[in-house]
Amino acid sequence: MLNPTGGLERVVQLWSVGLSALGHRVLLIDRRPSEQPPRAARDGGATVLDATDDDLEPLLDAHGVDVVVCNNRPFTRVGRRVRVDCFHNYPQGWDAAGTVDGVALRQQLLDTTPTAVSMALANHIESTFTLPEGSVATTPPPIDPLFAAASHRGGGGILFPNRLMEKKGVRVTLAALDHAGLTNRATFLDYTTPFLRTSSEFMELRRCIVDAGATLAPPCTPAQLAERYADADLVIAVATEPEGLGLVPLEAQVVGAPLVTAGPGGLAEATFAPNVHCATAETTELAGAITARLASPDVPPRSAVLERYGVEGATAHLESAILRARATQGA
Repeated sequence: MLNPTGGLERVVQLWSVGLSALGHRVLLIDRRPSEQPPRAARDGGATVLDATDDDLEPLLDAHGVDVVVCNNRPFTRVGRRVRVDCFHNYPQGWDAAGTVDGVALRQQLLDTTPTAVSMALANHIESTFTLPEGSVATTPPPIDPLFAAASHRGGGGILFPNRLMEKKGVRVTLAALDHAGLTNRATFLDYTTPFLRTSSEFMELRRCIVDAGATLAPPCTPAQLAERYADADLVIAVATEPEGLGLVPLEAQVVGAPLVTAGPGGLAEATFAPNVHCATAETTELAGAITARLASPDVPPRSAVLERYGVEGATAHLESAILRARATQGA
């Protein structure tokens, strides 16, 4: 399995834990810049190695790798091996340089085994690349078990735990909270992608939160985040651009926190009734959903979320895609 960079790394690590538990020999490869020294480690039963583009294929040869799962990296060359491409984001996030050869990529998706973390994303990939219906499997991501170890208690107000980015709906959430008269009960985590911490977008959104009268709280570790979910009276997750799925809603629901989500993409799939998803991130609709959800104590059972998104359930879907890839590409 090829490690992604950024926030989805833990998803790949947990998949490797699940696959190792099923008896598969797993090699996790972290794509490092060439100037960084190589490393080797163990993680949940998997061997963890670093590789550049140049030394990747020789490394796969040396370890006898016959199946490669690439996460959000459809342009990585892995030689003549059985290949599963697992997508966590919409196509515009696969190639920041904008140099995709759409024809070649479509042929690769036809020849290999593409998967996506949500049905919404799978359907979008099929439509965008005119693939046969049902050709993109769904491989739900696993939730870190530490969130299932926390128990909801409430009393801590409204929590917005996502990154402070325009596409994460910070402004529309502030507008909805203001419309509902709830801004002073809201806490936003002072968190974004590390290389964006000095960006004008991040600094402006921080100012908006403070000026609105909401609380800006320090970023936290996963264990601390689980406790914040446990304290929250409501968790809000919003997207103004299509979201592949969204781990925040899943983590919050496993803890037992009430939830409201809004926006396009996979967020609707990540929201279990009686929690509420708004199809559009529109101020009045979102404000009404927040108010209504705060008034209801009901939450979905943890088992409903864990059945699909626990490590065991999520790994079963990925293993099924791997077996399908072996059967079709090895034929």
